[in-house]
Amino acid sequence: MIDCQPSTSGGGEGKSADEIAFELAEGVIQSIIKKIYTDNAHPHLFKRDKKDRLPSLTTVLMQEVDRFNKLLALIHSSMNNLQKAIKGFVVMSEQLEEVYRAFLNNQVPIMWSSKSYPSLKSLGSWVHDLELRLDFICIWIEHYHPPSYWLSGFYFTQGFLTGTLQTHARKYDLPIDQLKYDFVMQKLFIDQELIKITHDAEKREVASAYGDLTVPLDGVLIHGLFVDAGLFDNLSMTLVDPNPGICMLRERGYAISHVKMCKCKKFKFSISSISVHLDVGILGKARTEVITT
Repeated sequence: MIDCQPSTSGGGEGKSADEIAFELAEGVIQSIIKKIYTDNAHPHLFKRDKKDRLPSLTTVLMQEVDRFNKLLALIHSSMNNLQKAIKGFVVMSEQLEEVYRAFLNNQVPIMWSSKSYPSLKSLGSWVHDLELRLDFICIWIEHYHPPSYWLSGFYFTQGFLTGTLQTHARKYDLPIDQLKYDFVMQKLFIDQELIKITHDAEKREVASAYGDLTVPLDGVLIHGLFVDAGLFDNLSMTLVDPNPGICMLRERGYAISHVKMCKCKKFKFSISSISVHLDVGILGKARTEVITT
């Protein structure tokens, strides 16, 4: 994991800003793969149906690979150029200067974030998160579909959601615009970091890393969703009030305990001080105002 060090140090014994930036660039180069290769892709990923169509989720996967590879090329190109600029081999351009300053402030360079998926993480956390995402995609390519998909790890989440609907539509010859999602919660918490640790140790997909999961015949299992203004209780299998100090929940109309379903918006990252109005439940079309803090 990359840790950003302070750009200045007391007593004159610390590393210079150039040394810190150079080492951080080297850390990125060593931590992040240069490219996702599909040469060793599992053959079943490309098994066509009776109408000679590739599986919808294979199309989603290949699109994810293309997006990540473009980002990886940009990252490694900028790191190599930054190191050359620090050594004086090339001119420190305005873009490289921005990368240099971002590194010293533990921030993701704009050069990367403008071409990347949405994220509010600091530099070290962002690089580690990218490692997790790349592991998720690479294992999927080599060892076929995972027991559960890490929804937070997709570059373009909407593509995956559409792909799952299209898979079901093709299987039962249904119009995709007539399909809607339904959800069945599982009594299991999956940590993607622990899954990557298993992948690193075994060099393959390991079903036991996902716990006691049974892959459904229709639909998919996902993990990586988080709830603001509430908690999910594994005993009652319902949404309950949040712990004190996390957020506020103000109800209008029917109380949440009186309804069966909760329709809420999904965000790719959390932003503090946002008010979101949700249509909650089936009974009475209750209105709930959620304020995150």
